[in-house]
Amino acid sequence: MAWSDQKPTGPGHPGPASNPRTPAAFSGFGWVVLALASGVALIVAVVVNLQSVVEQRDEQALWVSQRTEQLGARELRRAILDPAFLEQTPEAQGFEWHAGKLVTPEAMGWLIPETADADGGLDALARDLVRRASRATGEEATALWQRALRDPGVHSSARDRLRMQAAWFAHRQGQAEWRDSLLGEIEGTAPPEVRASRLLLLAARDKALPADALQVFGHLDPERAQSLALRLTDHGLAFDQGVTWSKEQAERRKRWVQLLPLEDRFASGSESTWSVLPSGILAVLFPDQSRGVWLERADLIRWAREHVDVPVQLVSSLEPAKVGQRAPASVIPDFVGASLPLQAEDSPTSGPVLLAALVVALAALCGGGAWLALRAAGKEAQAARLKGEFLTTVTHELKTPLAGIRLVAELLADDHVQDPEKRKNYLQALSAESTRLSMLIENVLDLRRMERGERVHDAQLEDLGALVRATVELFEPLLKRS
Repeated sequence: MAWSDQKPTGPGHPGPASNPRTPAAFSGFGWVVLALASGVALIVAVVVNLQSVVEQRDEQALWVSQRTEQLGARELRRAILDPAFLEQTPEAQGFEWHAGKLVTPEAMGWLIPETADADGGLDALARDLVRRASRATGEEATALWQRALRDPGVHSSARDRLRMQAAWFAHRQGQAEWRDSLLGEIEGTAPPEVRASRLLLLAARDKALPADALQVFGHLDPERAQSLALRLTDHGLAFDQGVTWSKEQAERRKRWVQLLPLEDRFASGSESTWSVLPSGILAVLFPDQSRGVWLERADLIRWAREHVDVPVQLVSSLEPAKVGQRAPASVIPDFVGASLPLQAEDSPTSGPVLLAALVVALAALCGGGAWLALRAAGKEAQAARLKGEFLTTVTHELKTPLAGIRLVAELLADDHVQDPEKRKNYLQALSAESTRLSMLIENVLDLRRMERGERVHDAQLEDLGALVRATVELFEPLLKRS
């Protein structure tokens, strides 16, 4: 019986050059497709679920924030209408209210309306006497001034002006006693220009500023105060503090003028206790106490921060701070609102940003898994290809010793070798081929053990000459045969 070293080929027995795509490799790519499909399905499910959760959370947070702002606005409004509000605001920003009218304090100076008539409060006789006294000199002028002061037709509002003119005449004439008497008769409620003239005359007389100088400057408008300060400088008396005080009082007067429309706003029978004036200030009235207070937006915001403990803060605008945000809750309509601080309010983009971040993370995870699966499938395909090549090589290497063994075995079995020496050589060749075949099989087994990590290499010193001689003896029968 003859041995054949040819492997059957055909549809059922593919040869070594068949399709390199092995079932294992194809299975790896299938797992990749399955992993991608599963990842996409998972991302879609998570996005849909997370979107619903984010919307519910945003709706709940919006409701809580709006409710908190509304309650905070109500508490702030109650604190503003509390009488204690008067004690918590600057005294300089308060005002008095009586019989439905704004009481103008005496410190407002030139805002107090003058009651003098168109002729300055002098009748025809007094005007003629003043004109004649201004042109006369000496005792004649003195007599004319005294007659004008005794004229009963002089209005009370003009009498202080007339006394002041006469006092200056007496000062220039050296009539100190009459001058001082006239100065003493001028009342403290005299018009501001009369009080300024009196201050200047006292300074010229005493070479020093009187005690009420600052008060007098406070009743003058800034232009008159500047002029008075320059005239005092001519007398060697500098009073810059008076000019500064006059400017400060002028600002207060300007604000006071803006309060005058309150008389119409808080008309009799009106239930309103506050009003936002066109000048942009808030006036709050407490009728029971006949008092009120005015504040600008910045003043009211500062007051709320210092005196009211609420989880919201006052804001000067009732418009949303940013596009997409809600408007603050109204505390005083058209004036201030209440809003949660930025750190206590969720950003309107936090939900979408979180959702996008999670989607990106899931996509990255899915992509990374797909890449690892593709890489593993590629390695698996490469390993399958290398394994196929290895099997082909091992098969080819095994055919040579097997062919030699079959040949020697057939020769010996058919008694073709009669010479004992040759039979011995053939037996040695058979042994050598068997040894070679064992070495090849052992190498395959060693490779498998190495893959499992079971192969332990024990390096030892060997005699190279003996190793070469053993190798030559192993292949000697084959060399002799060929």
